[in-house]
Amino acid sequence: MDRFGGNAAFRDIPIVGHIAFRDKYEGREAEVRAEIAQLIEMWRWKENVARERLPGHEPGSEQAIREQEWINTCKRRADELESGFSLVLPSDTYEDRKTLDLGDLTLDLVWFGRAGEDGITVIKIPELRLAIVPVLHPHHLAPHPMPEFRGLDVPRWIMVLEEVLEGDRPVDNVLCGINTADLWSRERARTHLDYIRKLWNAVATAEAAGKDLPEIYEQLSLENEFAFVKEMQVYKDNGDDWIRPQHQMHTRLFFLQHKNPASEMVKGLAGDSLSAALAKIRKLKDKGGDIYIEESAFNSIGYYLLSQERITDAKAVFKFNVDIFPRSANVYDSYAEVMARSGDTVNAIRNYEKSLELNPENQNARDMLEALK
Repeated sequence: MDRFGGNAAFRDIPIVGHIAFRDKYEGREAEVRAEIAQLIEMWRWKENVARERLPGHEPGSEQAIREQEWINTCKRRADELESGFSLVLPSDTYEDRKTLDLGDLTLDLVWFGRAGEDGITVIKIPELRLAIVPVLHPHHLAPHPMPEFRGLDVPRWIMVLEEVLEGDRPVDNVLCGINTADLWSRERARTHLDYIRKLWNAVATAEAAGKDLPEIYEQLSLENEFAFVKEMQVYKDNGDDWIRPQHQMHTRLFFLQHKNPASEMVKGLAGDSLSAALAKIRKLKDKGGDIYIEESAFNSIGYYLLSQERITDAKAVFKFNVDIFPRSANVYDSYAEVMARSGDTVNAIRNYEKSLELNPENQNARDMLEALK
């Protein structure tokens, strides 16, 4: 009973799942195999990164023990997938909610909405006054979408959490994820609900006032309207370096929820296809079409392409950013970098100089100009 389907080992057991999961994977064996391969690659990568971090911890320390546990978890998950995971789709589906009577216990399944590509279900057990919210995690402020996930349903998150934590029959405890060590009191879970609710409303209010994303970041920072985050247990447990970028990520995703990000139109493209997509975005912008162009998103795509040594594609993306955001010092700095990497010293210098003109504090541009000249 989950959104992931079941392994072939459970073929004789009825599987209950949300209809979105069945609709996504039914008759799509190739996509399932590709996704399993990606998951194996991801867990192996996480295992290797953790192994590289392990020598930096004091042997026998709590940090070293936790790191080794995480290594074991990553390895186990990859091993299980490699051993021949076979997807079995739900035989019993639901859309909004469903109740399962197990005799001594009742499971109330409530569709939480999209917190990922397929969404998730909250399980409420009235007899135990317990809710299981797999997508809440003790290290995160809110349900944590991976960067490629889209179509979040924040109003649905708020509605379900309000029902679970503040409704007629509120639970006493919330089990986060599937690890019994992550058991929260209702009071702690409500601090996360308050955060999500306040951020959702604050972003909408700031946007309605005509503020752009950088202005919203500043207004809703941990030094301004959201200073209360520093009093949350998740902040005390994980620290500023972990929570601050999360808060910015949630702010950005809440801001983008009802928009059509142009960056989604170019992901995965190369060569002529990439150039055609960039031209289409320019045309949509000129005509006032339903498109949102985010400087930082295109900069990230450009640097990803640069890291893959796809110089021509990276140059096209950075040039697009320069054309769209001609008053940004950062886009000229990035464009200058790809020019330098391609051997075009003249244009690299020209763009570093333009970046420095727009932002005299850009020390990187100063250093690069000195090196190039």
